[in-house]
Amino acid sequence: MQVDLHKKTDPGPEFTATWKNYGDSHTDYDVTPVQGIGDEAYLVTQDTSSGSTTSGSRYATLAVRDGWTTYTMSYSAYLSSYESDKNPPALGDVTGWLKTDTKSTLEQLKG
Repeated sequence: MQVDLHKKTDPGPEFTATWKNYGDSHTDYDVTPVQGIGDEAYLVTQDTSSGSTTSGSRYATLAVRDGWTTYTMSYSAYLSSYESDKNPPALGDVTGWLKTDTKSTLEQLKG
């Protein structure tokens, strides 16, 4: 998780360029706009596990701009037949947790 308060420069243009177009500069990532969190938010995901729990990876980042504050929360799991955890959370569950935790954290930062 990372929170940045920009005091001198509006982060909007750089934030949009970085996250809205993330899939253009990073192959095989899905970028989805998220409504209802901050002024602008994007969910970036990648799942190379193809449903397997023994190989591949699962990755998700929720990036939010709320005024002059930017916030990112990320999750990643790297699956291997050598790992003892054979039941990692589904990417859909993880993205739900990211949204819930982000909303809560941003509300508390404003309070």
